[in-house]
Amino acid sequence: MSNNTNRRDFLGYTFAAVAAVGGVASLVGMKQAWDPLPSVLAGGFTNVELSGLKAG
Repeated sequence: MSNNTNRRDFLGYTFAAVAAVGGVASLVGMKQAWDPLPSVLAGGFTNVELSGLKAG
């Protein structure tokens, strides 16, 4: 640390670093929660042909 950095500044920098790591970890957790499960992705999509249906 330089001579101009005191203990309070160091604690502030440390808190900011810990808060940044916690914020990134929470964003990663939210992204994983929003992603569909692998079993859902493996199921694929279902296409239904509607052109043969009559109106009404």
